[in-house]
Amino acid sequence: MPPETKAGFRIRKTRDGYYAVGIPSPKGRLRWISTGEVDRSRARRLCEEGSIDRIVMLARAGTLTAKAIQIATVGRLLSCREVSDAWRTELEASVSAGTARTYSNQVARFVGSIVAAQKNFQSVTRDDLDAFVNSPEVKLNTRRLRLHALTSVYDYAHNHGISVGNLARTIKVRYNDLPYAMQAATVRVPFTHNEYSLLSQPGILPDFWRRAAILSYWTGMRLSDVVHLQIDHISDAHLKFFTHKRLHHLLVPLNHPMIGAGDLLAVLAELKAKPADPPFCFAEHIDYAERQARFSTEFGRCLAKLGISGKSFHSFRHACISRFASGGMSLREIGGLVGHDDTLVTRRYVHALETGCDRL
Repeated sequence: MPPETKAGFRIRKTRDGYYAVGIPSPKGRLRWISTGEVDRSRARRLCEEGSIDRIVMLARAGTLTAKAIQIATVGRLLSCREVSDAWRTELEASVSAGTARTYSNQVARFVGSIVAAQKNFQSVTRDDLDAFVNSPEVKLNTRRLRLHALTSVYDYAHNHGISVGNLARTIKVRYNDLPYAMQAATVRVPFTHNEYSLLSQPGILPDFWRRAAILSYWTGMRLSDVVHLQIDHISDAHLKFFTHKRLHHLLVPLNHPMIGAGDLLAVLAELKAKPADPPFCFAEHIDYAERQARFSTEFGRCLAKLGISGKSFHSFRHACISRFASGGMSLREIGGLVGHDDTLVTRRYVHALETGCDRL
């Protein structure tokens, strides 16, 4: 049983690392409320303050609500913008810049609609969330993205004692009201080997894009990984790079039979021959995070001039992983090379390569 504080409250550490206090309900059962603290001593002190006493009184009276908790602990109701700003600050410290920006853009759209309706965070209803997530004009992928983003906000709010539970987890993405053409999720199509052979030829693409294409096709590097590649991380045996999507280093063995092709080794030799100051291989594109949309547009125009449609730079990563799978590698082996922690994620990247032209 969780230990008691001096004031007689029970506290325990939850799976997400925060300490929660057990508040007795009118029936005598404990209702666990997050203190928003990861330090045990600070959580104990909070339990011995008057704010917790007020929460206990409300619980015993059967009138404990999310609004009442927020007023008791924070002293006032918080606006949606205040909560989203605090959530974004914490998010940016734990995920890549691209992921933070993608989630924040969707939350900003939601907050804008709530602000226009003059609602604070605790006044947001399930219907408000459902209307935003399942908006009739957005596609299936966008609906899923919106739900993931709002779930992250409500997780933050619950962990910091701003709300009780996660209201976003009661929302389901609806499929039935989508037009048939919008029901299917967008599927990334990998580049064929013939397309890669064309794009990797000198003079077909600008030099940066040619080198980036070769790196991604053979190693599965994302575009953000390519632009941050450092010259001193290239050796004869390995290619080391920091993946900004997952925030950890990857070590790619260049002697691997599915990786160490002549095209890749030639590009790495070119990059190692460049001056080591600055340390980045593509220093002129180091501002990728601020210009991501323009990068994507630029590459799309290059493909359009060559008559290639329906693909993006990320299609090289899909082609790489599909090639690994067709070569007999397990999903776990592939995930270790490309930085996936979950084999289910890796599975979504595996496509059946076109026969004949794609035999390697």
